[in-house]
Amino acid sequence: MCGIGGVVGFNDWKPSEKLIEGLFTENLARGRDAAGIGYILGGEMRVVKQPGPATALVEKLKTEHLFDEITSSSIVTIHTRFKTQGDTKNNDNNHPVTVGRWTVVHNGHVLNDDEIFTHFDTERCAEVDTEAIPLALQKEGISGL
Repeated sequence: MCGIGGVVGFNDWKPSEKLIEGLFTENLARGRDAAGIGYILGGEMRVVKQPGPATALVEKLKTEHLFDEITSSSIVTIHTRFKTQGDTKNNDNNHPVTVGRWTVVHNGHVLNDDEIFTHFDTERCAEVDTEAIPLALQKEGISGL
């Protein structure tokens, strides 16, 4: 199954680049098919994800100088994906998954994801079952950020 990690900083504490890279490294054994990171900057959720192992995503974050943003956030979540449902080449299938104001990572399997989409009469953007989680939260009126 997938790997999930995250940090929540209190007061002025923020995660370091080394900590984030370590979370990805330690979770590589849990999934090498795709990787993603979500973080809050200026009250907005930012998500960066791509197919392939977390080491490739870490290199992208370094090359695009995104660690400056990430390490200024006090809330960060990471995900390493072990593909179960949905092609990793379609980045909508990779985590974090966003619907409306909800962004989630997930480890496991939502057995009734098709029924959730039918119940809410909503078209899927992705094939991954995780997409049903933020959809249900949004449609039930549970407020995100």
